[in-house]
Amino acid sequence: MRKNMNKKSVRTRRIKEYDAYHHIKPTQYAHAYESITRSARIAQAQGVSTCPVLLISSMDVDALCACKMLQDLLKQDSIKYRVIPVSGWKELSKVADQIRDPNSGYKEVLLLNLGGQVNLWEFFELPSRVRLHVIDSHRPYALENVFKSGIDFKEYEDDPEDAPELVVWDDGHVIEDLQEEKTAFEAIRFMPDSDSDNSDEDSSEDELGMGYGRRDDDDDEEEEERDDQSQGSDQEKSHKRKKKKKNASPKPAGLTRRERHRFRARLQKYYDSGTYFGQSVACQIYLLVTLKSAEDNELLWYVLPSLTHSYPIEQVLAIIGLTYQFTSSLIDRETYDAQVTLFQREVERINILPRDAGTTQSCQVKLLGPDDRNIRLSEELRFTLFRHWNLYDSMFHSGYVAGKLKLWREKGRKNLQGLFAKMGISLLQCQQSYTHMDMDLKRTLTEKVESIAPEYGLFELSFPSFVRAYGYQSVLSASDCIECISAILEVATGVKLDFNSLHGGHGTVSIDDQGQTGTLWDCGRGVRRWTELNDNTTSQVTVEKENIAADGSKAPGEPSAKSSKSQKEEVWWVQNFWIASDALSTDPTILRAALPLSMALHKSIIRQGTSMLDKQSIKTLRSFRLAVIKEGPDLQIFTHPATLTRLGLWLVDAVRDLIGAAGTSKNNGRTKKNIAKSFPFVIASLDDARDCYLVVGVNGAMQYGDVRKNKFGAAFQEAAHVSGARARHDRFEECIVEVRKDDLMNFVQKLHLSL
Repeated sequence: MRKNMNKKSVRTRRIKEYDAYHHIKPTQYAHAYESITRSARIAQAQGVSTCPVLLISSMDVDALCACKMLQDLLKQDSIKYRVIPVSGWKELSKVADQIRDPNSGYKEVLLLNLGGQVNLWEFFELPSRVRLHVIDSHRPYALENVFKSGIDFKEYEDDPEDAPELVVWDDGHVIEDLQEEKTAFEAIRFMPDSDSDNSDEDSSEDELGMGYGRRDDDDDEEEEERDDQSQGSDQEKSHKRKKKKKNASPKPAGLTRRERHRFRARLQKYYDSGTYFGQSVACQIYLLVTLKSAEDNELLWYVLPSLTHSYPIEQVLAIIGLTYQFTSSLIDRETYDAQVTLFQREVERINILPRDAGTTQSCQVKLLGPDDRNIRLSEELRFTLFRHWNLYDSMFHSGYVAGKLKLWREKGRKNLQGLFAKMGISLLQCQQSYTHMDMDLKRTLTEKVESIAPEYGLFELSFPSFVRAYGYQSVLSASDCIECISAILEVATGVKLDFNSLHGGHGTVSIDDQGQTGTLWDCGRGVRRWTELNDNTTSQVTVEKENIAADGSKAPGEPSAKSSKSQKEEVWWVQNFWIASDALSTDPTILRAALPLSMALHKSIIRQGTSMLDKQSIKTLRSFRLAVIKEGPDLQIFTHPATLTRLGLWLVDAVRDLIGAAGTSKNNGRTKKNIAKSFPFVIASLDDARDCYLVVGVNGAMQYGDVRKNKFGAAFQEAAHVSGARARHDRFEECIVEVRKDDLMNFVQKLHLSL
């Protein structure tokens, strides 16, 4: 009997723990991580699994920074893990099959910046004793992940420890913002329909919200009386039935039509409001690090770039994650500034610097010596890679400067030259490398820019950020790191990229699908012919990595050395992921080698955008603006969703002021509120090899620094359904879709009507 009591108490504790961990608050991150390590150690000690922890990362800077921090934490705790990068739902589905394999041995699975927008209970069909952690900045959440258990505990009544779990690492969004959605979701899920279709009697109560949970006791008494009369010949059964009714719990009250309609409308409004982003996942993991008191400057650094786009490595990673969100227009300026203030305190706490070296309002950073690895708060200019490029090119390739000065026009380029002249900078100075500019000019550059730039409409040329020193080498800002990591993820291998116009370039990226001869960017170690590497590159790249035991043993389920043709086609982006992962280390060699790669990518983006503006190939429709890329030397580059999104954001920056000016003139100088809300933009690029178009929807804000929710996800799905277009939505971002080449125009027409 005591054994049964213990089993019952274990089951009760299990259910309570499960309910408490269905979504966890930031203050519970450390406890959740402890449960991960405890479960992994038990599995390793019992020989149940040789690799109990699986990290599944999306292909973006924020997720990569979070993944690096988690790897460091798991290594410190001697936990074996495996990392698998995925670029879309198709690859994630394959990983889900591995998890369901009883021989895989995975006990703790962590999703990094992916998965939160779909019902993961249905997608993964989790096996017993597997816990799935969702750490995702994408919003809105699928409410099934947050408020629904997804399993029947009766199946695990004999052994409650076998029940699978799903844990959402919340940043405070659920508790603060989703209480009405929670009420609506639980009402529709748990409350049956009302027995009576006539809800007139409840109409006044419904309007006041009082009909919820109402029960008519008189009707129950009449039903009981009729039952007793019909069974009057059997008094014993009637007595038992009455006793059973008294002891039984009351049935849940039904929902009236009006209540059900109201709750469904609330949920529909929640999902139709559009996609947006919450806290950077790198910042969430850094919070875990601080709660564990395992502070590291590197981790802090990599959190900041994901916010712009510590504990020395932890601080670095966290800063990168934050900056990535800001520079990629995923969060607004107000949110970014609030996060920067918090990280400033962390930087000042961990990096002990002299007062005159801790914060800089100048582009020039005071270095303390060859061993200086400190992070400093800095007021960064919106110039692309300006510390590593020349001043003219860095301003020319800035989306903000290009949009304000209209640099795709001859008049705009003359205005840029006039700006330099007013600042007292000769064309010779601004066209030479920043490192060779006069020291006095470097020290006064920020002051000169801020005093002259407003005359040209450049009012927001700087933003607070962070830089990191590497001895006497040039410093790297969070934005610099984001540019380099993004370029590696997008074009380090797999496409051809022109380096000829760059000074000091390391070759051209040209891992060609057809095996053609070319030169290869190989992390700055020199340039070799692609034909020399063709046989080696694919065989050296694996789809997944793990920390292997000292004896060399590997976890079960390791893929065979022979890859299928489809795996070879996809291997380039997997290789890019691991190169980017290696770049996020204390040694900045790969990051610095990627600077020319990032510059070449920027040149391709601006060249394509300028060409589209010159040719006036952007169509203005009633609901959005449309740009289609069908040809050009850089066509292959824009088959990558992140690169095409970058081009879309640059075009939004370029024509934002034109739209605002047009809206103001049409309304006699008074801009209407509906005009100033958002700026929808759709850009499509042809992928000849796959006979389809990659389509990206961007919803820019009319005010620089603001962010608007993106409603293209639902609109794309509706347009594909109504038009019958052959479309595939395989990316984790809902605003990205692939449409068959012949179906694009029909798809666009229906999209025009659905928005």
